[in-house]
Amino acid sequence: MTHPFPTSVPAQVSNLRAIDGGRASLPAHNLDAELAVLASLLLAEVGEVDVAELRAYLLPQHFYASDHRHIYEAILAVADAGATVDPITVKHQLMQVGRLNDVGGAGYLTKIIDLVPTVSGIRDYARIIVDAWLVREAEGFAARIVAAARQPVVDAAHFVDSARKVFEELGQQHGRQEAPTDLGSGFRVDFARIEAEAQNPVPPCPTGLEGLDRIMGGGWWRKKLIVLGAR
Repeated sequence: MTHPFPTSVPAQVSNLRAIDGGRASLPAHNLDAELAVLASLLLAEVGEVDVAELRAYLLPQHFYASDHRHIYEAILAVADAGATVDPITVKHQLMQVGRLNDVGGAGYLTKIIDLVPTVSGIRDYARIIVDAWLVREAEGFAARIVAAARQPVVDAAHFVDSARKVFEELGQQHGRQEAPTDLGSGFRVDFARIEAEAQNPVPPCPTGLEGLDRIMGGGWWRKKLIVLGAR
């Protein structure tokens, strides 16, 4: 029996800790959930976990610990090759790419499988990992917005609106129906605009049309080609 992976986060998961050990000084993460996902994959019977479906929801970059990320990448590589995912094949894959020592050696793989979690809970473990990653992403975006805000801002209203849209997209990413992707690539344009507007000493030239100026962030901007179309 395969276990489907979530497309949104149910309310009952909200009481699970996103920060491992309650150490608020560290970025949000949960090492127990990461270990549980890896152990589930290493111990699952053939066909018990749909690796293809899992990888569409849980990406390597979602893992906080680099050694866990490398092990997960090795698991995906073994699955892609059509081989059985188990401690032996994953260890061999890590040796092939020169990562076995980086993850703590074969002894660390043994430590992982000794956890023996419930494989049926893998969807919840994966959800916790993605939740923590989303919090880390939000923290990083917030830091960049704060840094940009400390520079001269020409159009405060537009600056705030741009920042708001960034976090709206983050919220939509959290509950959207398709699998999450690299949020950084989706927000790169928004942050470039925020930072440029914070540092641009030249205000826009108003068009004379209040509604159009509002849409364009104040009017005509220097070094921007704006194409208008109507019927």
